[in-house]
Amino acid sequence: MIGILLICICLSGCVNKEEEMRKQEEIRKQEEIRKQEEIRKQEEIRKREEIINAVKPLAKGTGASEASSYKKNQGIHPVVIIDNSGNIHTWNKDLPEEWKPKSIEKTELVAVITKGEKSIQVCQYTGPSVTRYQNYIQIQLREAKTGNIVKTDTFYGSMPPQCKTRELYHVTAVYGTSISFDEFKPWLQKYVVL
Repeated sequence: MIGILLICICLSGCVNKEEEMRKQEEIRKQEEIRKQEEIRKQEEIRKREEIINAVKPLAKGTGASEASSYKKNQGIHPVVIIDNSGNIHTWNKDLPEEWKPKSIEKTELVAVITKGEKSIQVCQYTGPSVTRYQNYIQIQLREAKTGNIVKTDTFYGSMPPQCKTRELYHVTAVYGTSISFDEFKPWLQKYVVL
């Protein structure tokens, strides 16, 4: 009976040690996966920064020699969206993943966006006048390597509200809606996805 009890104690101790070793191995594997993921993320950030720095001059029409040529063949032609100062535009986060370049060498197109507003009408009141503005964006789609313009277009937001018979004293301007990425995407798709 004592022999059976010792075998059981030994077996349960051995089983617990094996289980503990398996848990430690699993923790080590998870830690390795986490480290690899962190390295991958850091590499993505580095490449994204490299792309951003390389495409900034395209806002002024200067190409990025290390970028890829725009090949008007079938397939996806990766694009970056910047503003007219060369800064990354917020719409980049809305791009489908397959449209985003993985490196500057894979970048074929750069969309340069200039925002503006057009005065539609000035509403006269006994107090301050109110100007009605329509928002717009002008887009220059450029070849990343050369800076050559592929296409230029302008998108307009909605018209601003009409003049009212009276307006709050502190209101001096009213605006229509801005252009959304969803309005711009079909236009861009014609050049990115052939």
